Amino acid sequence: MNEYKALWAAVLERAIQDLDYHPKTKEYKLHYSPARYWLKNLKNKGLGSFIWVCKAIDYDPDRTRAKILDNHRLREEEALMSVAPCGTAAHLGDVSETIPDLLYESRA
Repeated sequence: MNEYKALWAAVLERAIQDLDYHPKTKEYKLHYSPARYWLKNLKNKGLGSFIWVCKAIDYDPDRTRAKILDNHRLREEEALMSVAPCGTAAHLGDVSETIPDLLYESRA
């Protein structure tokens, strides 16, 4: 992946990480809400939008969005079932494995 694509892939990875903030933390409003809005905004196709970023790194925006939201929902459900406190490794899972797999499967 060239440096340009690596930069925009990092933006997407950060948004995915921001979706993991627990609602009871102060970081929730700062990170989670904007990341979710950015991800779910279907109208904005301009520079830096979710759709634009996906296209810049050769990922299908619809498939990528669906996969991210499905994985996020599953992590929320697992966290509710877990006895591990929010923010621990057990709560977040291995993000380093999840993100590359997610991005690889979402290629157009």
